[in-house]
Amino acid sequence: MAAAPPSDNRNFFERLLNLRPVAPSGPVLAYAPSSGGLGNGRSLNDAGGTAPRITMPIPNRTPPHGTAIYDIRARTVYLPNGERLEAHSGLGERMDDPRHAHVRMHGPTPPHVYDLTEREQRFHGVRAIRLNPVGGSRAIHGRAGLLAHTYLLGPRGDSNGCLSIKDYDRFLQAYLRGEVRRLVVVAGT
Repeated sequence: MAAAPPSDNRNFFERLLNLRPVAPSGPVLAYAPSSGGLGNGRSLNDAGGTAPRITMPIPNRTPPHGTAIYDIRARTVYLPNGERLEAHSGLGERMDDPRHAHVRMHGPTPPHVYDLTEREQRFHGVRAIRLNPVGGSRAIHGRAGLLAHTYLLGPRGDSNGCLSIKDYDRFLQAYLRGEVRRLVVVAGT
């Protein structure tokens, strides 16, 4: 009798980007709210027993061809060629806080996979890139109209949920050269 093939325990992003889990190089720390649960009445054991380990992005790994990664908490966009660009999303105290991704016009860009297309017309004079959520707007809390653009609401990079990139021209040029066609947004660590 043949042995069963090993199960694939990778998370959604690891499977999408064809990543393999990385063994921790030292102690792994985990934090939980003081209530002892996950904030929704479930314990960690109810969630599958272990918390997923996010392995992307890390310094010596680059995204697959055509895919950029935006790590909300790291405030960074990782281009497929290894470049890192400072980026932000959200407004005021909700900026760069993935817990508020469901809040329209104030929360950051929701973690998800987005196909990129150039906006039909300039947005406040900028050649903006439209973030089209794979699976439609229902997959991102019903939010719509999300874009990637330069800083438009001041020097901190605030936005109404769009991806605001400090050196936006580098991102735009990578898009125009065909190097970036998809954006994966992750909450980060």
